Amino acid sequence: MPVTSLRNPSARPPEVAKIKIKIKIKIKIKSGAARRDAALVGWAVQYSFALLFLLTVLVAHSA
Repeated sequence: MPVTSLRNPSARPPEVAKIKIKIKIKIKIKSGAARRDAALVGWAVQYSFALLFLLTVLVAHSA
């Protein structure tokens, strides 16, 4: 039986390794963006409640 390749069959080709690295980087970027978006939404909700509270206080004082 002729040997066509001396590469270990369990070793990944370098192209596959590069693709996997790129995929991992994209996932990390997306997860970081999702965390930033969640923090921004949380801040907006807190800001909205603070404004609602101030308006409620102003209405109560004016009545």
